[in-house]
Amino acid sequence: MIWQNRDGELRIVEHGVSGTTYYIEILFVDANLTGPIQRSRTEEVLYTDRGKADEHAGYREAPAASRLAPIPITFSCRTANTAHTNALTRLLSGATVIRGKTLYSRDGCGATSQLAIPQLGTWTTGLPGFADSGKTTYMIQVLWSGSAVSNFGYAWDNVYFHPEEQTITESEDALTLSISGQCYGGVSRLVSFFGGTTNLAVA
Repeated sequence: MIWQNRDGELRIVEHGVSGTTYYIEILFVDANLTGPIQRSRTEEVLYTDRGKADEHAGYREAPAASRLAPIPITFSCRTANTAHTNALTRLLSGATVIRGKTLYSRDGCGATSQLAIPQLGTWTTGLPGFADSGKTTYMIQVLWSGSAVSNFGYAWDNVYFHPEEQTITESEDALTLSISGQCYGGVSRLVSFFGGTTNLAVA
């Protein structure tokens, strides 16, 4: 079957605490979500014997920085005079208390199995936390609904939204939010949204 933009839903999910995890729901409008389906492997660096390409030449793994570099995710949505829009714009501007609920960062946690690096090993207790404790990261989950056995989606973890990179555009029939994030964590496939979460706009 062909997945269509009207069948898609995106959620921005906080880390949660004490068994309560909140999310903000966004329904697709222009089908313009762009995000990677997996993280890169480490780059290969050619080494030679004093610049000679002979039988002693070979490849070594590049430093881990490229493996851990943030990867961009972009999408947009139309705004409305609703609690959803108010919650979303406040989250994107950096607020961590919305509708009386405190949002907790996913900074320092999340999927790590994809971030195993020979030089560093695998983080088994979560990613390292940011130096700036004032930054809050979230998980983006997106799901396109197919049949009961063919839902298709992705999750991007530890996504930080730089407030100055989020923009709003006015047109004749809508106000559109253009949203840009940087994913510092893992990328994984989804067939359903994570359970145990509460919609922040109706909480």
